[in-house]
Amino acid sequence: KKEIAEKLQKAESQFKRLFEAAAKVRKTIVATLDTQYRMHEQIMNTIKQFYQEELAATGGLKCGITETMDIPDLGNKGSRWHGITLNPIIQPSTHAVWIDVHTPETYLNPGYKNEGELKAIDLVLKALQQADGYSEFIDAQQKTEDKEIGIITFYSGQNREIKKNYDYRINKKIKRGEYICDVVDRFQGMERNIVVVSTVRSNKKPGGIGFAKDIERINVAFSRAKRLLIVVGNKRQFESNSNYAASIANMETVSFEQLKDAIR
Repeated sequence: KKEIAEKLQKAESQFKRLFEAAAKVRKTIVATLDTQYRMHEQIMNTIKQFYQEELAATGGLKCGITETMDIPDLGNKGSRWHGITLNPIIQPSTHAVWIDVHTPETYLNPGYKNEGELKAIDLVLKALQQADGYSEFIDAQQKTEDKEIGIITFYSGQNREIKKNYDYRINKKIKRGEYICDVVDRFQGMERNIVVVSTVRSNKKPGGIGFAKDIERINVAFSRAKRLLIVVGNKRQFESNSNYAASIANMETVSFEQLKDAIR
């Protein structure tokens, strides 16, 4: 699986270089798509800054499902409505949330993990299971992958800790099709209705977010969700990065304390 992911990533990088080289030689050779149909517009707005320059001539990244995305019908293929309610965390009209967690990171030599974010992920998953409309949402999904919650992180150390709790291959107590967990690089090309992202880095260093600042990684992580994106991390730390600041500006912010209080 790792080898396949690496080959796909390498192939994508080669295609990107070919695309850019062709555009420099003759712009009419290539055409960049400016409309996406995967995600709700709120989720798209968390990544649109990455396309401003590339799609400047056409007005930036566009959402091709604006007419259908809010139809309250889980069977409608063009709808990105989820119908999940848990005050004050999620409403049916909520599609992008940042859970603000300030717990410091732990260096693993190599890599990092964040215990506070692991607790926050656990609370998020419990909150979803307790939320009004969640059972109806899951029951309405026909495919296993549409039922799965994706859990993505930027760091392999955090990924190992997450998988101990939520990966079916490791913990047989969790039902197949409930969660899929991995690092962002291996989520390339995948999508899920609901995605939880763990950012991990939390320290006193200005701009100290390591390779989590990589534009392509941010873009991939935030664009895997179709209906609901929930990001867990230190808001102040990541807002110091202009790309994350633009993303966070298009998300609802919820504190760890609010999340904790919402659990019944």
